[in-house]
Amino acid sequence: MSNEFKDWLDELKNAPDGSVDHNRWLCYKYPWLIPHNRWTDEEDPEYDYNYTELDSMPDGWRRTFGEQMCEEIQELLKEADWVDKYRILQIKEKFGSLRWYDSSVPESIRERLDKVIQKYEEISARTCFICGAPATKISMSWICPWCDKCAAEQEYEAFEPIEKYFKDQETPYADGATFRWVSIEPFGH
Repeated sequence: MSNEFKDWLDELKNAPDGSVDHNRWLCYKYPWLIPHNRWTDEEDPEYDYNYTELDSMPDGWRRTFGEQMCEEIQELLKEADWVDKYRILQIKEKFGSLRWYDSSVPESIRERLDKVIQKYEEISARTCFICGAPATKISMSWICPWCDKCAAEQEYEAFEPIEKYFKDQETPYADGATFRWVSIEPFGH
């Protein structure tokens, strides 16, 4: 790789997060962040790097761990020679944590990939989805993790301390069993 090319890549990498240049760098490094048609698997011929699949992740999570998560996924994809075949189907927040749905991958990495995704789903549940600071509260209308600062800016939202919220998710019954929220999601996540 020539020095000029390395300098150009560094310039793209250091561009402001969310800019076209930074998105070019993300897509160069992680080609599976380029949006593809979900049915035909074709890339939009007019794709202009104004967004990537990672833009579906709430800003706080994206800034805090989005690229780190991509790096861990990329290492597994390289191992399986699956970088150009991997597709993100959807990234979203649901019930206060990250949901990451993807295409199939070889069995040799599926379990480890699921563990990487699960790790970041758990991290997201305790990370402010607005700014990325450690979450201290959960909003009760739209269940999401918030830090004190971002929660203080919400005028009409009810909050519960995050530790109380998670403790209440495992309420013991008389027979000693516990109730846990279980998310039934497609694609094994």
